[in-house]
Amino acid sequence: ENLYNRNNVVMSNGNNLRGSQAATQSVLSIPYPGQPNQHLLFTLGRTSDTMGLHYNVVDMTLAGGLGGVVAGQKNIQLLVGAPTNLLTEKMAATRHCNNQDFWVVVHRYNSNEFIVYPVTSSGVGTPIFQQVGTAHTPAVATSPLRAQKGYMVFSPDGRKLALTLNGPNSNNLIEVFDFDKNTGTISNPLRLPALGGEYGLAFSPDNGKLFVSGGVDTTIGSNIGSKNHLRVFNMVARNPETTAEIVQELVLPDSRRFAALQNGPDGRIYVVLTLTDALNSINTPNTP
Repeated sequence: ENLYNRNNVVMSNGNNLRGSQAATQSVLSIPYPGQPNQHLLFTLGRTSDTMGLHYNVVDMTLAGGLGGVVAGQKNIQLLVGAPTNLLTEKMAATRHCNNQDFWVVVHRYNSNEFIVYPVTSSGVGTPIFQQVGTAHTPAVATSPLRAQKGYMVFSPDGRKLALTLNGPNSNNLIEVFDFDKNTGTISNPLRLPALGGEYGLAFSPDNGKLFVSGGVDTTIGSNIGSKNHLRVFNMVARNPETTAEIVQELVLPDSRRFAALQNGPDGRIYVVLTLTDALNSINTPNTP
């Protein structure tokens, strides 16, 4: 919604962006290929507000080196017009096999269609539409927008793309795909067994394991609480779907959840427990 500089002040022309605090993966920044000091900042709104996907060009030489959004290059909409702009709240990127360009991937809501954008020195290219895997359909009639939630991430080497679908009952989903970094092709969907409330996920730095978070409501005495799990799958096994191991399990007397997982530059995977002001960490995610 707002882009801040290193002084914790809104950047020049960095206000009123088209992201949302309420979306799962609302913002993504990548270096602009071939354009020194520039970045492409993609924003994704909530499914329910139908804002869709936009991008901005950020130039770090503006404002005396504090950076800013380039005039006329702000809130540029992609997939203009309903219902083409109705997307889930998933967004991920990886490098092209030439190690200069990028692929940016989003997913259509109430559909099994991925939308893959090539990003080169010429800008954001023509999208590739691919129908593969499970449709991200509304969860239940009384809560029709639950199916848009949950993360989508690439493995560090960009050869795997994984996602969760966070919904009640049987609408929970973990799915992993092969990704061709040369053509942008997504293929070979593999469903992993879900326990309920699947939300965050992250690959180990060595690409060999996939960590997944989840949590469901439970009853503790007369009070409603939550049962949370953090699991890991061996992605180099012959049948990864049979390899799930519990890393952590918590039963809490409130609605806290294991949520987002994020790879850190220190080789750790950081874990959010909602409604708290601290981070947890998986310190040795490459360990068997």
